[in-house]
Amino acid sequence: MHGIESNSEAFLEGATTGGEPGDIIVHMHRDGSIERFIISDQDGVKQRTAISKTRLEKLISTGESQNLQRRN
Repeated sequence: MHGIESNSEAFLEGATTGGEPGDIIVHMHRDGSIERFIISDQDGVKQRTAISKTRLEKLISTGESQNLQRRN
């Protein structure tokens, strides 16, 4: 887990580019709201997809996020 303080979109872009498929990004905004993303690889291009807290918990509990990394 890495913590970065930033109020720009550059954080999300950099985390997506530097991450690996199956990595999870948690973006906490200064107003207290939280966004969650998972990184995937689509034809060699890394993408981040928003996921709900419930879906994230399921991915972690089942190990599915690690399977995503192995498949790509």
